[in-house]
Amino acid sequence: MNTWLYQLNAKQWSPKNFRRDIWEGRRWYWEFGQKRGAGSPESGDVIIFYYAHTGNPDPGVYGWAVVDSLTEDHGLYFTPCGPTNWLKMDPWRSKELVALVTAIRGQPQATLFLVEDRHHVLQLRRGIRKWLAGAD
Repeated sequence: MNTWLYQLNAKQWSPKNFRRDIWEGRRWYWEFGQKRGAGSPESGDVIIFYYAHTGNPDPGVYGWAVVDSLTEDHGLYFTPCGPTNWLKMDPWRSKELVALVTAIRGQPQATLFLVEDRHHVLQLRRGIRKWLAGAD
């Protein structure tokens, strides 16, 4: 199982739209542009949704999902999972997150980033848990 970071563009699809439209357990289809990292998302992989801080008054991690399937034309079927409904209302944002995402992205001009470093995967999961527990 791989973990992917999906960077959302607030100018193209606002955090307000994410909050209104994305609900846990409802299957979605999105296209993605540039991808960084080897391979492609596969069924069962995890995707973490992130709005960058640049030019966005409401940045952070808004949720995550399980990949259902990938299409040949850069399309992605996924199902959001808990605690997405919570995170979209209170996104995880912290200095730690900014540093972590910067390390994962390297070159930020892409939509989808494979989180190749296992330590980064663990930091993302731990960070979400800490945020939800109010420890961050």
